[in-house]
Parts: sequence; structure tokens; C-alpha cells
Amino acid sequence: MPSGLEAPRRVRQAVRQHLQGALEAGLAADLELLVSEVVTNAVRHGGSGLRDAIDVRVEVGDDTVSVSISDSGDGFAPGARPQPRLGRDAGGFGLLLLDRLSTRWGIERDDSEFRVWFRLTGRTAPG
Repeated sequence: MPSGLEAPRRVRQAVRQHLQGALEAGLAADLELLVSEVVTNAVRHGGSGLRDAIDVRVEVGDDTVSVSISDSGDGFAPGARPQPRLGRDAGGFGLLLLDRLSTRWGIERDDSEFRVWFRLTGRTAPG
């Protein structure tokens, strides 16, 4: 997915279309919200330029959804957690939402990319 201001919306739409009917409504809503938040962070803080890409991978299991979002930025230190802010400079809610909505989440870094991953547990759509 190309980086840029449209990336969060495009990723949300792609996830919604790709997984349509595969997840219960609440799980799908949580997935879309968290994917949007993490991609927004990648665009705002990841150092990706318009020519850079954000890689989004989603795997659906029997009762889990695993997501990995990578960019070419430096990322953040595991202990560095911004406090959520309201008002004109609102922000800092993405990691809080990961804490609250995901079963587990973490970060990984190597020489070429920074990755945020998370898992959601819930019911996939009845099949």
C-alpha cells in the first residue's frame, strides 16, 4: 500500500472488502479501527515518503485475527508511550486502543523496517 494521507482510508477499505462476511461485526469493527490507527501512525511518524510503502498483512484463523503492519521508519522505543491528547493537537490514542482492544500486540525492528503486530480474538462469521 503506498504511504500518504490516503493510506489509512485505503487500508480500511481493502480490509473491509477482503474480509467481508468473514468476521462477526464487532470483531470486524475492532480490526478496521486498529488497522486504521496503526497505519495512521506509520504515515505520521514512520518517516515514510510518498514513494515508500506500508505493508499490511492480515490472517484469519478459527478464533483469531493476526495483523502485521510494516514501514521503513525507525519506529519507537517499546517504553515510549505518548499520553493521549485532546483539543487542537489531538492524538496518542492508537497505542491505547491497541492495549484495550487487542489480545496481544508488539513491535519488531530490523535493519530495513519497523513492524507493529497485533492479534484479536473473537468469533469469525458462522460458516
